[in-house]
Amino acid sequence: MLQNKQLSGLNLQEVLEKRRLDQALNAKDFAVLAGISYSTAREWFRLPGFPVLRGCLLGGFRGMAARSNGAEQDH
Repeated sequence: MLQNKQLSGLNLQEVLEKRRLDQALNAKDFAVLAGISYSTAREWFRLPGFPVLRGCLLGGFRGMAARSNGAEQDH
């Protein structure tokens, strides 16, 4: 991932631990996890139907994304 000022203070290991614990992720956490820019993550958070509540990506999004792509869940 390219350097991104907004994401420079985030630690991938901490974000991975949040995901492992099925905790909600904010836009910056999601950007780090997905390997996208913060601005792209913010755009996705504003899309209708994207599983966001009060600025946080809901923890169960992985299973929902896997089902929509026809893939197996990673449990």
